[in-house]
Amino acid sequence: MARQKLIPVKDMRQKLAALYSRTQMADDPALHIRNDDEFATVLSIGASTLSEWINGKDNDKEKSERMSPEGIKMTVQHLEKVLDHKLGIPQLIELWQSESSEGFQHALLRYPSLTIDEVLSKVSHGLAMDVIVNTSHKRLVKYKRSAEKEMRKIPLNADYAIDIDAQPGTSCMVLCQSSQGLQLLAPAPWHDGTVKQNPERIPSNGGLFTFDEYEGPYRFIAIEFESPNISREIDIQDSEAPLEKSEQLNIGRFLNSEIGSWRWGECLVYAERQDQ
Repeated sequence: MARQKLIPVKDMRQKLAALYSRTQMADDPALHIRNDDEFATVLSIGASTLSEWINGKDNDKEKSERMSPEGIKMTVQHLEKVLDHKLGIPQLIELWQSESSEGFQHALLRYPSLTIDEVLSKVSHGLAMDVIVNTSHKRLVKYKRSAEKEMRKIPLNADYAIDIDAQPGTSCMVLCQSSQGLQLLAPAPWHDGTVKQNPERIPSNGGLFTFDEYEGPYRFIAIEFESPNISREIDIQDSEAPLEKSEQLNIGRFLNSEIGSWRWGECLVYAERQDQ
């Protein structure tokens, strides 16, 4: 039987890391892919075949980062399920084969299967925000989302805070989306959601968040409300754990009911392990 001609996949190695990370956000554990071996199983191929596709036969770089047409088809079909059919097969094929790894990562985080994100999509961006990073050199660095949708890389071992360009007297909600799920950063025990200054920093009182050991893309979402106190509207059982699906739906319903009285913004970063 003749072998299928392999088709180039731009930035395949980097895209695989983003693909594995995003699948683990899916509600259905059967859709999760954690590594190359599990991806090979999804594609119904051997691990050695997948390794050839990634690295090239006999590590020939000129023939690396390629897949069979059937492999591409099965990849995007799986991804379509992960994204809850928010993107169609033609769009996913274009993203997988031709888009840069940064653009691919951004697309995956823009289409989580969350009611919260569906509500946000109804409202244009209008709130500026920064990720403020405290590196091992004790240097504060700002990371803003660029017009080119570039995902900035920051050290995995860095601490960070969020600055939002909100007005004193309003209130805010801040969310973090990663491979671990969606977490509410404010209102929470380390910030009650009340905006006291501009810019407003989360956490308050000089605190900092950590990325722990979870390498990969992070999407931060900030929402500013005209109301001075929204904390009573948000009922979260455990602020340090990812939100349960019911909690996400409740926040989505609240946002939908308050459309017209809030604005939002987002920032994307990639936390990566650095060589010592």
